[in-house]
Amino acid sequence: MKKSSPIPSDQFHDNSRTWIRFFLFISFLAFVLVTYSLFRETYKKYQIQKEVQDLKNQAAQIEHDNQKLKGLIDYFKTQNFSEKEAREKLNVKKEGESLVILKSQDDNLSGKKNNSNSKLQDPDQESLNIPNPLKWWDYFFKQRLL
Repeated sequence: MKKSSPIPSDQFHDNSRTWIRFFLFISFLAFVLVTYSLFRETYKKYQIQKEVQDLKNQAAQIEHDNQKLKGLIDYFKTQNFSEKEAREKLNVKKEGESLVILKSQDDNLSGKKNNSNSKLQDPDQESLNIPNPLKWWDYFFKQRLL
């Protein structure tokens, strides 16, 4: 005699298929979650590395600027710089030196033109000799007291 199983074989196969499908579905969800987490962490790592590289570049630029400024400070401390500034800004000269000022031809030509033009522009020379209060009186009242 055959013993009858409490679960028929067709029902057993259907039940095992359901479990297999459930297991595959859970495995697929776990795979998707792990893949998503992996990509997210990889992207974060990329962003952090990019920021670190940018900060390194910025630090290198600041270091370069710092070296330039140190060079300028060293130059400002030299005797040559002190002498140059004294000559240019304070008009100081060394003993035995003489100061020579040269005018360029352009300055000479423009100076001559200005002198001749000033005579042509101001034919009424007496207006230059009028006192300032009288000029104001003329401005406001258009008549002179004289």
